[in-house]
Amino acid sequence: GEYDVEEITIFCYKNMQPAGDFSAVSCIFICSMCRIAGAEQVELVFYTFLVVVLWANAMSLLLPSPTFGSLTFMIYRMLVGDIFKFLVIYVLLLLGFGLALFGLLQRG
Repeated sequence: GEYDVEEITIFCYKNMQPAGDFSAVSCIFICSMCRIAGAEQVELVFYTFLVVVLWANAMSLLLPSPTFGSLTFMIYRMLVGDIFKFLVIYVLLLLGFGLALFGLLQRG
């Protein structure tokens, strides 16, 4: 059948912790392989992604707290709702502007 946005949001929210754990372990493994291969730039990219994933996991651990739980949920709703919608529009605008500049700056 069809799923509405609220059901998808609840599914994603319930599975956020295991997905974050899997992403963190995957990033650590990839960083280890990059360290062995000597690919320092790729390693730094995955370390940066790892920091974001671990920060999100730490935020989800604060949810049961009576003091910080409501604030954490408010930040989550803001990130998923408003900021995600803005980023979609921003990326489309940035791609259009970049392609326009690329077309204008091409040499004959």
